[in-house]
Amino acid sequence: MTRTVGEPDMNPATIMRLGSAFAGAKVLLSAIELDLFTELAKRPLTRAEIQDVLKLHPRVTGEWLSMLVALNLLRRDGEVYRNSELCDRFLDRSKPSFAGGFLQRTNQVLFPAWVYLTDALRTGEQQARHIEANDMFDTPYQDPEQVEAFLTMMDSLTSTIGAQLGEAFDWSTVKTVTDVGGARGNLLSLLLKQHEHLTGTVFDLAPLKDPADKLAKERGLADRLSFSPGSFFDNDLPQADVLMIGHVLHDWAPEERQVIVDKAFKAVNPGGAVLVYDCMLADEEMDLAKLTISIHMKLMTPGGEEYPISEGVELLENAGFGPVEAHELGAIDTLLIGWKQA
Repeated sequence: MTRTVGEPDMNPATIMRLGSAFAGAKVLLSAIELDLFTELAKRPLTRAEIQDVLKLHPRVTGEWLSMLVALNLLRRDGEVYRNSELCDRFLDRSKPSFAGGFLQRTNQVLFPAWVYLTDALRTGEQQARHIEANDMFDTPYQDPEQVEAFLTMMDSLTSTIGAQLGEAFDWSTVKTVTDVGGARGNLLSLLLKQHEHLTGTVFDLAPLKDPADKLAKERGLADRLSFSPGSFFDNDLPQADVLMIGHVLHDWAPEERQVIVDKAFKAVNPGGAVLVYDCMLADEEMDLAKLTISIHMKLMTPGGEEYPISEGVELLENAGFGPVEAHELGAIDTLLIGWKQA
């Protein structure tokens, strides 16, 4: 059988690979769960040594390691396995550059939720009810291990954004800043290290006060970084020259987003600004990563989603901010800067 020039290749292999792409994802997620990359960062190991250190059964381990090699996550030299350069830098839990926190949470919560995508398509409802750790905002705080997993995830998401925000906005005339929903203060601590004239407050739920106080002390910021416990919907936000609302609004339905932004307007000092960043969507968005994150939010929350940039601008303008500027922030986020007139 021949194929004419210009005729598309009708081989189903591409479709079959896509349909089983979950396998590669789970191979990586299990490696993170088992701390394989952290162990291999200490020294290269043979298959038998890996099985012994990680307490693995030999029946599946060989193919699993071979898949990690095929995915360029591990290197194999004879009988010995070692991390790829990328994994050694970002998936070794002992390094400050560890970025596996989000993937840990993906393994625990998001991966199981995607099993129920068909149900979500039929009902429009969140699917987190099927998962043991099924509440993004209450359940994690009831278990110390889940608290640490949640905070590690948040730290991995904010570590790069801290430096980016430090450069994306002119902080020279700012004295005080509040990070709304700032977890234990990782991002704000990075910003305060970068701009030593700033004083900051993290506003988040009360169970995070102790982790936040501990982080501030460990980073030598106890005199400049404080924690204010509260809820977006039940409490006023701490007053400051600049309020940051990052990766927060996408957790909520449109009317709830407006409530949060309205409260931010009241809390920003005259002449100050609100900084909102999320993985916002363009009109007719076709970016696979952004669309994936938006479905993440719809699976995990009753009303959350990634929202269009134009909708974000409208939220700020409705609250009274203006003018509103939109800027790219890193590889995937959009930063909105809304000014409050003096």
